[in-house]
Amino acid sequence: MGNNMQSIKVLRIDFIVFSPLKKPIYLIIGEKYLKYNIY
Repeated sequence: MGNNMQSIKVLRIDFIVFSPLKKPIYLIIGEKYLKYNIY
């Protein structure tokens, strides 16, 4: 459970940092993080 919470925090930070810069990059990173944490 702790790992899941951390992954969400990292995802949120990545979204905030990459959203204004490049949408495709933050989307790919988000999917990769979700895949590694959920799957």
